Order: sequence, then C-alpha cells, then structure tokens
Amino acid sequence: MGATVYLAGKMTGLTREEMNAWRKLAENILAEHGFKVFNPVNSPLQKYPSNREIRDNNRYQIDNSDLLLAEIDHEQPSINTLAEIIYAGVKNKPVIVWGKNYRLIEQPWIWESITVQFKTLEMAIDYMVDNYQI
Repeated sequence: MGATVYLAGKMTGLTREEMNAWRKLAENILAEHGFKVFNPVNSPLQKYPSNREIRDNNRYQIDNSDLLLAEIDHEQPSINTLAEIIYAGVKNKPVIVWGKNYRLIEQPWIWESITVQFKTLEMAIDYMVDNYQI
C-alpha cells in the first residue's frame, strides 16, 4: 500500500457535496496511483460529535498519515484547515497546499508549515505522484 494522504480543507458553512467535491476527485486520482486517502468528511465519528472529539480524531488521522493535502481555495478562511496545516507541519509531515487564497498562508506559522503550494488541485496531485508515490 502506498502513502496515506489526509485531505484538509474547508467544511464549515458548506454542504456535504461542496465539502466532498474536490476530495472525491483527489481520492480517485490518488487511489489510481496507489495512495491511501483519509477524507474527514467521511469520518466514522458519531452523528453529533463534540468539538474535542473532532479535533482529537483529526489529529489521530494526521498522525497516521504520511502527508497532508490542503485546500485553500475559498474566500473565507478555514481556521480548522489552518490548524491542520500547522499541526502536520509541527509533526514534520509534508504539507502540499492548493488554491487561490494565498493571503491565508502569509503568516509565519502557516508559511513555515507548508512544503509546497500550487494554484490547482491537479498541479498538487501531479507533484504528489511525482514525489511521494511508493
């Protein structure tokens, strides 16, 4: 089995379909190249988990992933995605970011947690396949 990728990205204020649109595409392409993917939208947590339970589960999943693919394509920042980027960076996980909202990542803690950034999901996936495929 290949490397495991955690899919970080905005969820708050989005429908399930909106949360999953890019994630399903990424999961399908990455699976074709032997990657295993953890999609937090499909987490098996209880129907109404606590904030602590969500945070602890996300940290556990990041700890058990090899790298993080993060979406920053929305106008409104996702504080949780930024926290996941920082957490993965502190854990020395490669963090691949894609999207157009570069103002989100200009802060030192975020900037220094990112391995590489791309404008599109396709560019990010190509990079991952070229550099992290096992």
